[in-house]
Amino acid sequence: MIGKTRSYAAASAPDIVARLNQAIEANQTTRVLVDEGVRTLTEAIKLHLDQTDQHLRDLIADIEGRVKDGA
Repeated sequence: MIGKTRSYAAASAPDIVARLNQAIEANQTTRVLVDEGVRTLTEAIKLHLDQTDQHLRDLIADIEGRVKDGA
């Protein structure tokens, strides 16, 4: 409880309930951040794979002497 003053006696039932609720809120915040991070990571991996696929297609076209896709 950084920066907060207790409104209940330490280790009293209301204090413990308040602290447990804070822990649940912190977990929910973490879940949101992890979910956003996973989505962002997934998008980055897909973009990387798409770029790598295009690079490989370009190399194959060069080896075969073909016009590259999109050229």
